Amino acid sequence: MSSVTNKTTEKEQLTPASHNDHDTLYRKIRILRKKLKQVENLKLLPRKLNEEETRKIERQNEFRVELLDLLAQQHDLITEAAPVLEKTKHVEPPSPQKLPSKDKQIEPKKNLQNVSNSKGDSENRSDVKVSPAPSASKQVEAKVTKPDPLQDIKREWATKYFELLELPGHTDLVLCVDINATYIVSGSRDTSVKLWNVLSGELIHNFGGHTGFVSCVKLLELSNENSGDVKSVIASGSHDCSIKFWDVHTGGLIKEFYVYNSVLCMTTMDEGKYLVAGLDGGKMELYNVNTGITPALSYSIETEAISCLSCDGNSLAVGGSDGLVTILKFEEDAFQCLYSLDEHLASPVKSISLVGNDVILGDDGANIKVLRWKSGNVSCLANHHSEFGVTDALCKHGNYLLSSAYDYDNGTGYLNVRDRNGPQYSYISSILDPDITHILSLAAVTLSNSQGHKQLMSLVTGGMILVLWREDPSRNTESVKCINKRLLLADDEMDSDNEDSEDNSDLSFDDSLESDLAENASGWWCNLL
Repeated sequence: MSSVTNKTTEKEQLTPASHNDHDTLYRKIRILRKKLKQVENLKLLPRKLNEEETRKIERQNEFRVELLDLLAQQHDLITEAAPVLEKTKHVEPPSPQKLPSKDKQIEPKKNLQNVSNSKGDSENRSDVKVSPAPSASKQVEAKVTKPDPLQDIKREWATKYFELLELPGHTDLVLCVDINATYIVSGSRDTSVKLWNVLSGELIHNFGGHTGFVSCVKLLELSNENSGDVKSVIASGSHDCSIKFWDVHTGGLIKEFYVYNSVLCMTTMDEGKYLVAGLDGGKMELYNVNTGITPALSYSIETEAISCLSCDGNSLAVGGSDGLVTILKFEEDAFQCLYSLDEHLASPVKSISLVGNDVILGDDGANIKVLRWKSGNVSCLANHHSEFGVTDALCKHGNYLLSSAYDYDNGTGYLNVRDRNGPQYSYISSILDPDITHILSLAAVTLSNSQGHKQLMSLVTGGMILVLWREDPSRNTESVKCINKRLLLADDEMDSDNEDSEDNSDLSFDDSLESDLAENASGWWCNLL
């Protein structure tokens, strides 16, 4: 009996007699996934929701329970078809690692912590070709000559624990965070900016001056070139079209700039000398922090809105809400365009990280995209346990690339850790907690312990709640253990359904699934993407 090494789709695993049942299930699953996605989009709208929208959000659990039941039925259908396929097509059935059991489909959070670690890192990339199995002698030779260079790092992460500390105070979604060795700063849809002690988690200041959602914050060091003094400053950008600079010690407002468009993101360049802010409408504002926070440059890009920014040296990666990706170089007090994606990505760029000549992109898909902009090649890294998720936040820290993940199917949020140095961005571990759902923002710092000789990582995440994740060397049983297992099971060759490019006319929130399938009625959700 011959074996097939290439991945097969769910339909290829079914007999012809099962196709009709599978097609009906697939369409119902697709409709419910769209509804869950649009519920999440409703939660993030930059305005107060009306009564109808609130009722739709209240039905989220109803949709999720129905979806998980359908996924279990789909799994049973594929499982029943597998023995028939083995006899008729001589194809080996899917391995247990690729096909979770029915119970695990119904209990997704348990599933996350009990996934086999038998997959290699190469399976997390869609551009890796599958080769025939080598002979036994070559396998032995490969084990001797090609040890896993990350084995020690993975073993280290398998023993890490993180203590989780919720930082209460915000009354709405936490949209942005930043962290350094002394402070945590957070910005919220409640229009406030808050400053916290990174060691104790205590609230230091509450900055109330914005009249719109606070979409981005940054901790800065303001140097006085004459005296040499350094002042800690917070920069905050808001939908009220303003950028404000706050004194960390006094809590007072230092400067304010009105920029005529909503401020959506910000980053620093040239070792903190400059602050770059991305605006709605495709405009960027550059400020010189070392000259008393003065406007230095305005620059425009042909995109609907600049949704995210990332700097590496004097290079700047820009992500657009319409899927545009641009690489700029800053020299001689001016921006020079090095690269612009010819064809926009299919979905908005939600997060971006520039690592050398690679641009790491997070969007509405289950995969992270890796754009090697000098060659134009794009590859994928699986970032979700299911095939339907979103990556809202990316963070490069030391030797690691950190990414948030949110599975629409089960409502689980978690963090994935990858090797930043290797070209494969190999998966190392994941950190998750049952109480964490949708993570919208992420930042990291490395601190010394009380003895000053051990480096410990601290993370801060924003979303439904603001959480400080502190590496716990004592391995307290109440702390969250890193899951050094293969969580990333989604097929890299299939990203989440992109509703922008597909027929969206089969979605109606107020009807049953049968009504959705029968009427093919136009739904309200199309305007939310």
